[in-house]
Amino acid sequence: MVSATALLDGVWARTAQPQPGNIGAVLAAILKAMDGPRLIRDVRLAAALVLEPRLLAPLLPDAEASEWRRLVGPEAEPLVSNVSTFAARNSAAWGAAVRNHRGNDRLIEDLKSGTWAPGSGLETIETTGWPDGRAGFVLEALRSINLVPVENGKYV
Repeated sequence: MVSATALLDGVWARTAQPQPGNIGAVLAAILKAMDGPRLIRDVRLAAALVLEPRLLAPLLPDAEASEWRRLVGPEAEPLVSNVSTFAARNSAAWGAAVRNHRGNDRLIEDLKSGTWAPGSGLETIETTGWPDGRAGFVLEALRSINLVPVENGKYV
C-alpha cells in the first residue's frame, strides 16, 4: 500500500454527488480491506465513516485528522454549526447493498458470532479510487480508536 503522505491532495474526494451505488462499492471496499471476520457493528461504523468522512476527523489525533481532510477534501471538513452532521438518506441503499452482497456470497454473515467476513467475487465490484482509499484508512484508524467514552463523553 502507498503511504498516505505520498498521495495527492483530494485523491479520495468523490468526483460526483453521492449516488446510491456508492454504498455497495463502499461495503465491497471495506470487505476487501478486512483481514477476516469483523463485528457487524464495526463494519457498519467503518461504512458510516467512509460515507460521512467529517465524522472521522474529530476521533483522530490532529496530524491524522489533517491528513484525512487533505486526502478526502471538503467532505471531511466540519459543517457549519447550524447544519445537521448526519443524514439518514442512505438507509434503503445500505439495506439493498447488504442484501446484494450477502445474496451473492460476497459478504459472509455469521449471526451467532455477530460478524461479517469477505466472501468470493468481491473483485468484480469496482472500488478503485476513493472507496478503497477511504476504506483502508478508516479500518486502520479504527484499530487505534477507543470508542468507549471515558470521561465527560470524551474518547481516548
